[in-house]
Amino acid sequence: MTEHPSFLPEDSLAKPVSMSDHDPMNRSVLGEEVDAFGVALLAGEDSRKNDDSLFLRANNLMDGVVATVQGMPDAERTEALMVVTSKLNAFLSSGEKQQAPGNDYEVTSAIGTVVRAYSYMLEPETMPISSLRELTRLAVFCNLNIDASHLASVLYRRDHNELFGDKAPDFVRDPRFTSVLLSDFIRQHSTIDPPTSPRELMLSGGDVARATELHLMARGLSGEEAALVTSLWGTLDRDDEGSTIPTHNAFLQNLEMFDSIERHRPGFGVRLFRERRIVHFGRYPEELLSQQFEPLPEGVSPDFMILAHSDHNAAFQYTVEALVDSLGMEDLQGLRIAEADSPEELVRLTESLAQEFGPALNLIIGGHGEEEAVKFGPNYVHRQRPQTTLHINEVSKHLAGLVRFILPDGSVLLVSCSTGAEGAISEPIATILGVDVQAPMSSKNIASATRDASGHILAVFYNNAGRTVQPSTV
Repeated sequence: MTEHPSFLPEDSLAKPVSMSDHDPMNRSVLGEEVDAFGVALLAGEDSRKNDDSLFLRANNLMDGVVATVQGMPDAERTEALMVVTSKLNAFLSSGEKQQAPGNDYEVTSAIGTVVRAYSYMLEPETMPISSLRELTRLAVFCNLNIDASHLASVLYRRDHNELFGDKAPDFVRDPRFTSVLLSDFIRQHSTIDPPTSPRELMLSGGDVARATELHLMARGLSGEEAALVTSLWGTLDRDDEGSTIPTHNAFLQNLEMFDSIERHRPGFGVRLFRERRIVHFGRYPEELLSQQFEPLPEGVSPDFMILAHSDHNAAFQYTVEALVDSLGMEDLQGLRIAEADSPEELVRLTESLAQEFGPALNLIIGGHGEEEAVKFGPNYVHRQRPQTTLHINEVSKHLAGLVRFILPDGSVLLVSCSTGAEGAISEPIATILGVDVQAPMSSKNIASATRDASGHILAVFYNNAGRTVQPSTV
């Protein structure tokens, strides 16, 4: 530890300062030291003239501040922490930081020294809430992910009600805070072999669910929207073999993709949810999501893909992968996507896409199914929508309006288990819409796809379980 940083006045940090040497709370000395830290940051250009980096200068100063605080009696150390951290937070949130010659790495690494030191010197579980908030804010700002994750989870446990109240500190709405808080909760479940399923995560005391909602709100969703998205992610359970690994990964991919979109194009993920009802962001490559509101390239016909919100085993992630891997993004420039929770929303979203891009050449519909039904939304999430399943005797009632949004020579690809069997629901769909419908005769997903000379997407289902159903003329 540096006892005498050369760039400070001779007597300012020559040794650890005891409480008896200064005023009762030592505020003036600590304040001067932290102010000097800000000066050091702003004087970075001058320091480089002396071949002394800003990082070294600031770290030397922080070492001195830590030495000062270490020399204090335990009873007074926490108040000293409040002085230091509040001043540093004030400096970082001011316009001065943006003018500092040093880059973010140098600035935040220097401040990180004091954050880590305080985390070790004082127990986050017992320090005053006000101090814990300030320390957490610093750790989050400095991207000290491990430290911030621990401090955020301690703050959540100790200050839960305040964090979600109207008087919550501003940094609680910062995605950096909510991200490290959520990652700490998820990490606890990810180390289990096999990992906890998303459905179990959301039921495990509510911490993961609440932190997920908080994170989505920090990214721009309303409280009601965040609760709905979190609930739908919580319907991911186990795959057909009972494994939790695919659905656990799907949950993480939803989070990561939504965050990636919002980092690169703030507000874009929120728009995808509000206008296209997209919830399962991890299903799609970012390139596909990014083209959703772009005009169609010249000469390219629109294809629409409407996938169900209900997806307990993350099956439709594999559907998208098969299409992208087989056709390539170059051949999917006209693909526009949405997600539906009911037959009526399927029609509404298809109409919305047709109004913007024209009728579809290919309409891909994905929903978990059986011979006589296709399911779009889990009833226990969409309680306000009791009709979340399309039944064979209601095809005309719900889907007749789709005719206007598909080209007369278009086709439908129905990715829904067993719906292509003899006498199954694909038959009235083909007849009502007046186009060919491809569907699996058993519980199989798409393995690959090609296009014919007219641009129709031709799917190959696993075990060649697919069937093309033509409209009935009877």
